[in-house]
Amino acid sequence: MGKLNVDTAFQLFFQNSNDLLLIVDSNGIILNINQCCRKIFGYEPEELIGKHFMYLVHTDDTERATDQADLLFKSEGQTLAFKNKATHKDGSTKWLQWSTCVKKGIMYATGTDVTRQEEKLRNLENFRRQYVSGKESNIGLWELDIETRDFYGDEHVYDILGAPFKIKQRLRDLSYVLTPDSKLLIEKHIEKVLQSKLFEDFDCDIVRPNDQQVRNISVSGNFIFDENFNVKSFFGTIQDITEQKEIVNSFTNLAHQQRTILDALEVVVILTVDSNIQWMNKNEFIGYSTDDIKKFGFSHIFKSPSDYKYIMDEGYKQMRKGLKFVYEFEAKDSNGNSAWLHITGKIQKDKSVIWTLYDISELKHSQYVNNMLVEAINQSSREYIIYNKQLVAIYANNQALKTHNCKASDIIGKTFNVLEPNSDQKKIILDDLQKNNLVNSEYKISRGNTVRWYSLKVTPILNKEKETIGYVSVKNDISTRKNMEIELKNALSKAEQSDKIKEGLLQNLSHEVRTPLNAISGFSEIISTSDDLSIDNIKSYTNLIFQSSHQLLGIITDMLVLSDIQQGTSVVSIAEINPNDLMEHLYNTFLSQAEDKNLELIYCIPQNTSTNLFTDETKLVQIISNLLTNALKFTQKGKISFGYTINDNQIEFFVSDTGIGISQENQKMIFDRFYQVDKNKGNNFGTGLGLAISKSFAKMLNGKLSVESEIGKGTTFYLSLPLVNK
Repeated sequence: MGKLNVDTAFQLFFQNSNDLLLIVDSNGIILNINQCCRKIFGYEPEELIGKHFMYLVHTDDTERATDQADLLFKSEGQTLAFKNKATHKDGSTKWLQWSTCVKKGIMYATGTDVTRQEEKLRNLENFRRQYVSGKESNIGLWELDIETRDFYGDEHVYDILGAPFKIKQRLRDLSYVLTPDSKLLIEKHIEKVLQSKLFEDFDCDIVRPNDQQVRNISVSGNFIFDENFNVKSFFGTIQDITEQKEIVNSFTNLAHQQRTILDALEVVVILTVDSNIQWMNKNEFIGYSTDDIKKFGFSHIFKSPSDYKYIMDEGYKQMRKGLKFVYEFEAKDSNGNSAWLHITGKIQKDKSVIWTLYDISELKHSQYVNNMLVEAINQSSREYIIYNKQLVAIYANNQALKTHNCKASDIIGKTFNVLEPNSDQKKIILDDLQKNNLVNSEYKISRGNTVRWYSLKVTPILNKEKETIGYVSVKNDISTRKNMEIELKNALSKAEQSDKIKEGLLQNLSHEVRTPLNAISGFSEIISTSDDLSIDNIKSYTNLIFQSSHQLLGIITDMLVLSDIQQGTSVVSIAEINPNDLMEHLYNTFLSQAEDKNLELIYCIPQNTSTNLFTDETKLVQIISNLLTNALKFTQKGKISFGYTINDNQIEFFVSDTGIGISQENQKMIFDRFYQVDKNKGNNFGTGLGLAISKSFAKMLNGKLSVESEIGKGTTFYLSLPLVNK
């Protein structure tokens, strides 16, 4: 084959590269781009050559991309890496990781599509914001793709794993940080959960690359399924539990040392020469007689042959160096049951070995129970802290570490007074503890606008002589229960208030309906039974019957309107109306009522305006009529003014009076159904439905009804509506 010239070789490399390659001049114009642009952006190279590179940048990222380009051209000769947001031809968003360099005014760039990784990381971040407190930096979120085994984690995961940024890109399925045993454990675990479709949490060891520390992590998770219910990926949390394990181990070791001394009641000394038993200090041990053990041999009591082999090999190796050999192993008694033994060995000058055996079966059981107890306390949602007699902390469970956002070493050694946050009842709590030697209390803590409720129980730990040797503090967040109690109390109060309102309504309705009915019935009877009534009397009585009928009809109408609103059957009919004509109509309607009470009635409209309003005229008229009716009821002297103003696309109607005013407390409730400011004032105040109906109509018209008032000075109601109601 002949030699390829340099240009041909470059073009072959340029077009066949798996990465996106881009050449841009000093003006930002794309001079050349390879075939990868089809896969990443959906464009043919010919569509992009000659266009500005910002054509591919997402609009959200334009400013940042411009700054990056300026920095790049100012740093000629330096290779810069950055990530930005781009736009596919179909409008979708892509994320690219760039490696760029400028030489002689020409920018050369290599881009890798990292959209999938970016989406994964953003999903994890969204999940953290929704479900994991931002303070819980000791918990990381992760996802593992089943097909590719790509591993994604948020920043907290990489802090826990001790992996720097460069390693993140090649972390894959955690294999970079796992110990060999943990790799095997996880592979078996993945196989198991894929078959059962039931994720089980597990612990494993890692070696942190940044400091080579061996740490223990707890991995919990769940599945993401595809449309065929196949497992697509795992997701979950990772937590460093090294400190918790150390605490458990310290408890176990302490218990081991103490219980070995106190509970090792069975001590057997065996002298062996060349592995043959020469002497025993007891005639019987774990069901075997001395003759049995001599007959069957020392190895007979071992449940596992590997334990016996280890003692013979490793034990003799250590003892020959002058060291004392110590080991624990599982034995079997004469009935075949398990028994745990602690063995120490020391070699003598004559090469004989003295083996000392302790039966620690009870100790092992106690350790098991102790470990279970510690795990149960650690996994509790309540905060457990154990104090010594001087109220200095000596132990804290996981929930306590989470609440205080710290490590165990930050709590141990601190006093109760320091660890219990300040609260209104803190002094009472300490007094109770000193006086009664126990605490059983509930209190609240306010942090900004957040209020949390806690229950705290501190009880003494007693020795056999009933003397206090320490305290255990159990604290639980009871905010949910307390909030529920408060809500129930408020609901009960509201229900009681509703009953009172309904009782008042029935009384008012009875009074409101009875009054006009009495008038109608009474005057009708007079007209029908009296033969000597004058024409003027008949007209007067007939007019009173008419007014009473009108009043009764209004009460019934309000009840029917309210029923329609409650059932959602009230219909809005939009039409074009002239607000000036509406104001004049209302003025003429209410003028006589105002004059009867010697009140001045004024309506105000903007000068030189001819704006029309698109809304439901019937409902608008009823709202303003209700407001004017109330103003006339509650105003004894002065004036009532009403009208409107226009601001942008909104029209604001107002009704203002110089009446008795409404208190701040009543202003919060006047729009409630059946509510009356003063139920003791008789029918002068109606049924309490007018403002509730008005408020509902305002909402149906996409508007807002509000009030401003001051006792003794008057009240102004405002109704804001859009000029065009869609």
